[in-house]
Amino acid sequence: MPTTLQLVDLLMTEIRDGAVAPVRQALAKQPVSAKAEKSAAKNAEKPAAPKAKNEPAVKAKNEPKPTAAKPEVGVAKAAAAPQAKAAAARESTPTPPAAAGGGSGLAPTEALYQTDTYLFTATATVIGITPLDGEQWAVMLDATCFHPQGGGQPADVGTITSIEGGDPYVVKGCKKDPAGVVSHQGDAAPTFAVGAKVNLSVEQGPRVKNARVHSAGHLIDVAMTACGVGLKPTKGYHFTPGAYVEYEGKLSAEERDALVPKLQASMDELVAKVIPTVVQSVDASKLDTVCPLNSLPADRSLWGQGRVRVVSVGGLGCPCGGTHVRDTAELGAVKVEAIKVKGKVTRVSYTMPE
Repeated sequence: MPTTLQLVDLLMTEIRDGAVAPVRQALAKQPVSAKAEKSAAKNAEKPAAPKAKNEPAVKAKNEPKPTAAKPEVGVAKAAAAPQAKAAAARESTPTPPAAAGGGSGLAPTEALYQTDTYLFTATATVIGITPLDGEQWAVMLDATCFHPQGGGQPADVGTITSIEGGDPYVVKGCKKDPAGVVSHQGDAAPTFAVGAKVNLSVEQGPRVKNARVHSAGHLIDVAMTACGVGLKPTKGYHFTPGAYVEYEGKLSAEERDALVPKLQASMDELVAKVIPTVVQSVDASKLDTVCPLNSLPADRSLWGQGRVRVVSVGGLGCPCGGTHVRDTAELGAVKVEAIKVKGKVTRVSYTMPE
């Protein structure tokens, strides 16, 4: 018969294996000492060692729990899909290769607006589309009848529409970079892509008004010369209200007061003569043959190179890239509002009826 200690060891083995009934029966027939009983009870309280086989891996304490995608993220992605698709479509046609010296990488825009002030429509090809800061866009064309802001004259406004139809791209303004590329700016992305043929339409009212105000500024120069004032013109601001021409140098208060009525009379006479506007291309080195010297920089190197566009309003030439009326009669009434001195310059302000 086994001893008590042997039965205790057997009991522990059976406990681990899950079969204790036979051992209990043997113990029931064998007297057990108090010490052995205590040892058996202590060992029985110990938990069985975990089995390595088929046990799941222990998770790290800081392991993040997987989370489901937020509904709003999915909605945002779905909403952005049409814009992304449209942008991809606009970029699908490659931009033409850069012209030499063109900082924007595009060829200079053909300035159709300089060929005829009253050219309000034209057809062109899209050579570039660029998003600007905020939500604005810029469209570049190989040619345009839109006059860009510059030379003191506001930009034209209007629309650009694909010849295949679709929503028109509304032009809110235009700018020309140093390389001669005109960008047509709008608040919404165009529906056409690079390479598309488009129809241009300039809003006639603002174009004609801007041309009248600009030509009137040139005529102020002619009237100042006719009145014997030899100040050098330095700046023209042809926006309304607030149009003016500035001259280098100052006139006294007495001279200014006396000049206002004389200048007005000279302007009225020039308008009544219906003097035609003449636009010509002149070699830069010969500008002094068609323009008064006080309208040109003293440094001849600043006259430019190659051919320069010269506009003669009222019989006096001046280098200019803007739009102008056909003759002085188209100006209508021009009112000399005031002659003031501001710093080291004399400013002549004028207005024109609508």
